[in-house]
Amino acid sequence: MTKQNFKMLQEVEDIKTIIKDTFELELDVQGGWGYDNNTALKVNSLNSMNLEQFVHTFATIRAILEMNLTCNKDEKYAGINATFEESKKFEINNKTYDVLSFKITAMNEKLYGENCVLICSPSGGISGLGDGNCPTFYEDAEFVRNIWVNNP
Repeated sequence: MTKQNFKMLQEVEDIKTIIKDTFELELDVQGGWGYDNNTALKVNSLNSMNLEQFVHTFATIRAILEMNLTCNKDEKYAGINATFEESKKFEINNKTYDVLSFKITAMNEKLYGENCVLICSPSGGISGLGDGNCPTFYEDAEFVRNIWVNNP
């Protein structure tokens, strides 16, 4: 397994609005993206979520922003999954902070040809560049039609 570092998200004035506008989800939060005590996320209330669901939701939102939505198309990851690893409590200047750690995994997008034969993975994975077997796919390919759209 390779550890990959990602560019930190820029701090924003109103994290609550960014989350709502991007994910259509209202979280009662303020502060930053939680990279350190200076950018800590403050949770005002959980609303109807339990703590475990909230923590997983926020970790997934941050991972999707870091690994997909803010990346160039050839650096995007697919199938992003956040798995909780540990929680630690710290005090700094009489303020208490909970530090939560997640293992984030992602996978390559898969490109299939005739008879569903795997051709290559044009993006995703640890490098974000796929498996390297079709590096010019996005430049060479022309969209034809949707094959499947999941409409609940």
